[in-house]
Amino acid sequence: MRKFFVVLFFFICITSKIFANAAAPGFYNNGGSSDFIPFFFSDAQYLDKIQMQSEQITVLLYPNFAVVRGEYNMLNLSNKEIIFNTGYPINASYENELVSRVSFEDIYGLKVFVDGKDVPNEKLKAGDSSYSFDEKKRNLYNNWYVWKSDFKPGAITKIKVYFIVNTSNSILRKGYSRDNDNGFVYILESGKAWAKNIESGRINIQLMDGLTAKDIMGVSPNTKFKINEESNSLIYDFKNLEPTPKDNVLIRYKSAKSKTDIQSIVSNSAKYFDEVDRIQPANIIAESYKPFTANDFEVHDSGFNVFSTIMLFLVFGVPIIIILVIAGIVIYIVKRNRKKKKQALTP
Repeated sequence: MRKFFVVLFFFICITSKIFANAAAPGFYNNGGSSDFIPFFFSDAQYLDKIQMQSEQITVLLYPNFAVVRGEYNMLNLSNKEIIFNTGYPINASYENELVSRVSFEDIYGLKVFVDGKDVPNEKLKAGDSSYSFDEKKRNLYNNWYVWKSDFKPGAITKIKVYFIVNTSNSILRKGYSRDNDNGFVYILESGKAWAKNIESGRINIQLMDGLTAKDIMGVSPNTKFKINEESNSLIYDFKNLEPTPKDNVLIRYKSAKSKTDIQSIVSNSAKYFDEVDRIQPANIIAESYKPFTANDFEVHDSGFNVFSTIMLFLVFGVPIIIILVIAGIVIYIVKRNRKKKKQALTP
């Protein structure tokens, strides 16, 4: 009996841990990405030789998806030509003081231009022999888009990227309560990997297809954004920035009533990339913008939904049923053995 209760206690501890992990708070499955960084560990030696001198990010924020253009001026501080593979990590996550943890998914239709030339990129697949320098980590390579960059000595290399992200799968969770709003992420923090600080940068969020400031539920950093309601756009300017987790961009906004087929959007990527090219952040007059804040990163769902009910049953209901069945069997066996002993002692 003692061993049974020891096993029972251990089982309860395990299920409690599972419950905690399943109910982990955070803002998950957002659309977004980060600054690009070197792919191979061996190329990390060049990080202190290449500076991200300036960064201009333009985002067309639609209901359920976003179109992103990134423009980067990369200065080679050395007197030698440097060539290495750079890339975007995808399906990643990071910690956030507002919502505990934030994750983002894939990017679509990626186009890369280096000094105006279209450069091929590749979404790495598990076991790709051309990138199998580390046999133990081959299964991780499908979380990257990679391309080759050439940095001339003492010169600025201009890198421009375009891609589309799906913002409609976002889940804001606290315990087993959850809200399904749109979420967009851009991680500035990864820009810290390059040499020196980012001298100047601007993130421009253009609200599209009827979205207005009233649809923006929460933005982070909360004190950095400004808005021009006439042009329906937000900007976030920075200078001499050594980015930290507090500088990462996180936007929660109201979702569309209808579903969006992301593949149909991607099939028209050329149209959307032409659309984003009509906007030039450098021409925006910051003085025409006023401070903008939105603080709602709370979960409003009561938690009484099908998902939470099923999860609660799986985590607590099933173990309790198993425990009761085991306890019933043990009690039955004990009573039966006592009855047999009593019958054996009866003359």
